[in-house]
Amino acid sequence: MKGILPPYAPASIVLGSLSLAGTVVLHLTLPPDTGLYLHGGSWIYPSPLGRALGAAGGYAGLAFLTALCATLLPWVVYNLADSSGRDPLKAAWGIVKFPAAWYLFAVSIDAVAAFFLVLAMTTKSRKIALLSLAFAPMFHMALLPSALAIAAIKYLRGVAAFLAVALCGALAFSYMVATPYGVLVSRHVNFLTLIWTGAATFIVGILPVIARKLSRQTFPMDGLFLTSMVVCTIGGMEAAIQQHFQPRYCLAGAILLAAAIAPDLRSFYVYEGGARFTKDSSPFRAGMTANPKGGEKIEAHA
Repeated sequence: MKGILPPYAPASIVLGSLSLAGTVVLHLTLPPDTGLYLHGGSWIYPSPLGRALGAAGGYAGLAFLTALCATLLPWVVYNLADSSGRDPLKAAWGIVKFPAAWYLFAVSIDAVAAFFLVLAMTTKSRKIALLSLAFAPMFHMALLPSALAIAAIKYLRGVAAFLAVALCGALAFSYMVATPYGVLVSRHVNFLTLIWTGAATFIVGILPVIARKLSRQTFPMDGLFLTSMVVCTIGGMEAAIQQHFQPRYCLAGAILLAAAIAPDLRSFYVYEGGARFTKDSSPFRAGMTANPKGGEKIEAHA
């Protein structure tokens, strides 16, 4: 039976089962947001597709869709990590290391929207990527700046990409000052709460990244990592609007970071001509290879 199931299948089964248990069996919700989105009552961050889903399938429909997205995400992250030179299997399991990703185990419009953002990063099809980037904010309008930032990083280069991402950040910040909870409209804004909730959301969103840094484990600071951090930053800014702690705004960024910080085992174990090379040997010390059974190094022969 070995080899019949794809390598990411166990992670998909675990995440899907936990999500199904949380959304259907335990009836976990994100009150009052879930009901608001399904009935079109949230006018700050509306969900046009969520309202349509609510009319068609109600709570059960969203619960099923949340569980489906949780099941598919390990496959998506596996492929994203593999195409980026990371360890895909560690990336697929790495999703559960991020506290923000635990919102996959509750009925949530956020989980469905985040899936489309991650799918847009993974797919090589321009059409599927653009459709996914359009679907994500239609499920949760708070993800519009993140969707635009991903599109900018994915399809623009140089100064144009930088300016586009900066514009997306400005758009996210404008949410903080223009919504009914924002600093320009509300007369009851606690600036200290505004700052610490945004910062706390962002820190929890990237918690495993901090842990990796503290343990002196390195990871590539490439486009995937930077995109993930941008999405998490935007999530933290938007959480500050509500002035209460909501790491679910970093959900999409946390899932991307699961792929971005997965160890690249190919930098430690490289196979050439049947010889096993390790980080301490061939790629860095020509002509040497580690003994597969341990012990002293032996000379490599062509």
